[in-house]
Amino acid sequence: MKHLFKILIQALKNPRHYIESINLKWRTMMILPLIGSLVITFNLLYFTNNILDGFFSDISSASQYVPNYEITDKQLIISDNEKPLYYNSGFFQLVIDDTIENRGIQMNIPIPVEKANKISDDTPLNLFLFKNQAIAIVGGVDNMLDYSTPLLSHDQLTRLMGSVNNQQFSLLGAVFLSYFVSSFIFYWIQMLLIALYAGIFNLRLVQPLPFKIRLKLSVIISFVPLILIQIINIFIPAIQYGTFLLQFISLFLYYLALKDHSRFIRNLMERFNIRKK
Repeated sequence: MKHLFKILIQALKNPRHYIESINLKWRTMMILPLIGSLVITFNLLYFTNNILDGFFSDISSASQYVPNYEITDKQLIISDNEKPLYYNSGFFQLVIDDTIENRGIQMNIPIPVEKANKISDDTPLNLFLFKNQAIAIVGGVDNMLDYSTPLLSHDQLTRLMGSVNNQQFSLLGAVFLSYFVSSFIFYWIQMLLIALYAGIFNLRLVQPLPFKIRLKLSVIISFVPLILIQIINIFIPAIQYGTFLLQFISLFLYYLALKDHSRFIRNLMERFNIRKK
């Protein structure tokens, strides 16, 4: 492990030291993919944390405005002293209105113009409770809900919405796990692509490097650029992950490593010949 990070430090001064990683075992180098995937994961969490906080707080706040209602024979009935609710916080939209009903047009429910104007069509998370139909729209995907589901009752719905903040840690854990898995897969796709593109350098080598060796070199050569891109991405979000930038820098360092290593060997052989004379 110490030798691995020693190579990384030395390679910052002279890229030829990357070639030394060829002799390292894969179990020693696997720490780099794990660190790289974790850095990408935390970067994704950094950008989505505000959005997640918005979801949690908005859903919890919306529970205070839910009118009293009952579900009888799979139909929504709002109490006489209550008014329909049209709540939208930007992240979460909740509509509860028993004056709107589906008359057999599937998802295309006819809604009066004055009420349709109150409904946003670009809110990420939406829950609509109409007279005879409940619909959840998440990320533009419609989902029909059944009023026989206990979760749609007034008490269950308000309790669930109010307790969302208490579930924040477990939800963040699930998001972290999904991000890490996707980041790990995406990381290896990038390494495979870099190793594949690096095959072009074999045209100038007396002894071509097999794909496994190129993949090992790709992992260690791309490590520092990947970390730097992720750090810069925090301050300049427009760069995003910079997949093409990572590939370009890694291939450039790959070229420098081979070039400097060839020069080193050539100089070494020249010194050897001089001493032999």
